[in-house]
Amino acid sequence: MRDRMGPLAPGELVGPVTAHSPSQGPILRSTKFLVCVMLASVLLLSWSGRAAAQTCTWRGTAPLCNGECGSGESEQTRASSNPDLIDNATGRRISFGAACVTGSKALCCKTPRATCRWDGTAPFCRGRCTGSETTATPPDGSSSGRPCVTGSKVYCCTFPPISTSRLPLTTEAGGIIYAIAQNNDLLWYRHDGRSDGSFRWAFNDGKKVGNGWDFKQVFSGGDGVIYAIAQNNDLLWYRHDGRSDGSVRWAFNDGKKVGNGWDFKQVFSGGDGVIYAINWNNDLLWYRHDGRSDGSFRWAFNDGKKVGNGWDFKQVFSGGDGVIYAITRSNDLLWYRHDGRSDGSFRWAFNDGKKVGNGWNFKQVFSGATVAP
Repeated sequence: MRDRMGPLAPGELVGPVTAHSPSQGPILRSTKFLVCVMLASVLLLSWSGRAAAQTCTWRGTAPLCNGECGSGESEQTRASSNPDLIDNATGRRISFGAACVTGSKALCCKTPRATCRWDGTAPFCRGRCTGSETTATPPDGSSSGRPCVTGSKVYCCTFPPISTSRLPLTTEAGGIIYAIAQNNDLLWYRHDGRSDGSFRWAFNDGKKVGNGWDFKQVFSGGDGVIYAIAQNNDLLWYRHDGRSDGSVRWAFNDGKKVGNGWDFKQVFSGGDGVIYAINWNNDLLWYRHDGRSDGSFRWAFNDGKKVGNGWDFKQVFSGGDGVIYAITRSNDLLWYRHDGRSDGSFRWAFNDGKKVGNGWNFKQVFSGATVAP
């Protein structure tokens, strides 16, 4: 097996997994795993979406799938086999069709009343979408006007406001947990007893889905997306298409570089492609990875937007929907809500964090909330 950074190539894993063999199901021991466990309630449970009038369908034809969304559609997630998504508004499952042998299908949703425009004035174009807009693919036949001599134009769309409720999609495949072993293998577990706390797992042992996972920090981006910060501070993007069943299927054989210079004290996901980072000056920075679904090098802004200062905490983690929890040096638990989460604006529910607990002196703390991807 060759040494490299990233997930195994399809077909590279041969034989049973022998990372450990507990007598009754997988028990994660701190002596065997790094402190890097990502709960899959973040990965597949729900999506924060546009207003409820969306219509969604799977794009891509089996067995050789290469699903792409058309004009006027936005990609929500990708899958190679049926993740069993349900439209809660109708109670009906979204038809997936046959599973893919290669590639993956895209779940594409149409959002009505989108307002779009071209930005950038020829001949010296410097097209850029505003904070409330999203860079989109122009429809067939769309013209941007006179060509650019320098720079480029961009197609910007404003969608209806984000709903306070979840997009009406759920999945029956939750309870996914990833763990990085001491030998840098990436292991996959699925706790089938997640809903009632029973001792039921999909498999007795973790399934090995990658090797060489020697990173400074690793965190989930939702929908099978995993971000990893390499030792040289590159930000890498992975998407585990086999997340529902633990198969060794990845969108790409290697991680895609989507950033550099990611030298931070702590980094965590805020959902919807939003990533928060705390630098060594204790500034809180906001990023939004618009290329989250496909691993493209597209960001809302070239640099992180400063949305806070004085973030000198022992631990910080997201609670979903803009909520951030922080544990102070004196072990107080503070609550924040970033109302500017969608566009990176410096808007908070309160000027200071609200104390919601004390005595929070723990080795590690994480949220059990469903963070919208």
